[in-house]
Amino acid sequence: MDVSLKVLCGILDTFAESGKLFSNERQFQLELAWELKEHGYTVLLEVLEKSKRKKYVDIVVELSPNEYVAIELKYTIRQKDMVYDVNGKCVRTFAQGNDDGRRYDFLYDVQRIEELINQKTDAFSIANAKVVKGFAIIMTNDNYWATNGDSTNYRDVSLCEGREISGGVEMNLYSKGEVVRVPITLKRSYSCHWHDYILSNTHISYLTEKGNSKEVEYSNYPFRYMIFEIKDN
Repeated sequence: MDVSLKVLCGILDTFAESGKLFSNERQFQLELAWELKEHGYTVLLEVLEKSKRKKYVDIVVELSPNEYVAIELKYTIRQKDMVYDVNGKCVRTFAQGNDDGRRYDFLYDVQRIEELINQKTDAFSIANAKVVKGFAIIMTNDNYWATNGDSTNYRDVSLCEGREISGGVEMNLYSKGEVVRVPITLKRSYSCHWHDYILSNTHISYLTEKGNSKEVEYSNYPFRYMIFEIKDN
């Protein structure tokens, strides 16, 4: 039983329909892994790559004793603490800094999965095991889908709706005109297409800079998600 883009989008859409929202990335990871298990997949969490980097893959799905699917997640939050009231259930999200870096981190995950697929065999130090494909998933209430990054520090790693990311092109993250991270070069090309994470009966409250409480509709700070399917060339 294969893992497909349709399956993953279906799970996330079902999460939204049921009013499920997450406070942090770890919670998102556990919920997705559990749902994949409920769909009948054999699921492993935090699997160590076979590399010197000591990096872990968030979710690994075993298709057969020798074939695996690697899934990396990013759950990023605007630079503002918020409380989402979803059908009367409150979920608090906590501000994160350096939103430019989080765009980079997502694309770096894509590069990592491409490298795992390229290993062909002995993935995760398991004899004859190979990663046959992977997925990089990002969910956020920040407006990554609307900002193209022209003339900014994140112009190379923009994730705006409709962007075509070409394989073989070096991408950098800048600060004050200087490259501040290891360059990323993807092997394949990818299209940025965001999906609405529709939460009905949802309201948001947060504190303004002056310390006043403010309430707005979900449409002011909605969550959306994007998935890149990563295959062998």
